[in-house]
Amino acid sequence: DRGGFQKARGENAGEQRGAAGQVGSMDPKARMGIQFTCTECETRATRFFTRLSYERGVVIIKLEAKDGCQNPKGQCLHLIADNLGWFEDEPINVETMAAKKGDSVGRAALTKEDA
Repeated sequence: DRGGFQKARGENAGEQRGAAGQVGSMDPKARMGIQFTCTECETRATRFFTRLSYERGVVIIKLEAKDGCQNPKGQCLHLIADNLGWFEDEPINVETMAAKKGDSVGRAALTKEDA
């Protein structure tokens, strides 16, 4: 066991490699965002993260008192995506979690002027 989160030296669990052994091409600066209301503390939140982390990594959003979180624990953590198997055995994201509950998630494309 190597410990940490690598399957093999230099290869993270979420990396997808092509025939030449190259990590799949994706703009590392491409951004995504989410707007949601926490079901525990009723705080409305908007956060941004990279598309790479959403599709191949892990995204966790933390709401704290400074965000308006009134949870007695002082914070709420929200799993948005887990493609590395840290919390779930299979890759999962907010869209698949919502679908399992019978909810839907809307998507919108924004330009730089919108952001």
